[in-house]
Amino acid sequence: MDVGRRSAPIGEYVTFAFLRRGAANCEEVHSYVAYLPIVGYIILRNVQVVKEILAEGFLRKLGQPTKVD
Repeated sequence: MDVGRRSAPIGEYVTFAFLRRGAANCEEVHSYVAYLPIVGYIILRNVQVVKEILAEGFLRKLGQPTKVD
């Protein structure tokens, strides 16, 4: 997962918001990006769960006894 690729649209919106001042200019894109903070919060909240699942699988494989013939 490339963090830069996922965070690029947020950076573009922030740049857009600073360059185009005024409520009328920002309202035209607000409806398209208003969901980003909510989705970002959900993703950040669940990252720990995904990391735990991946680590659990890795440690389970690491702890399996090997067969010696």
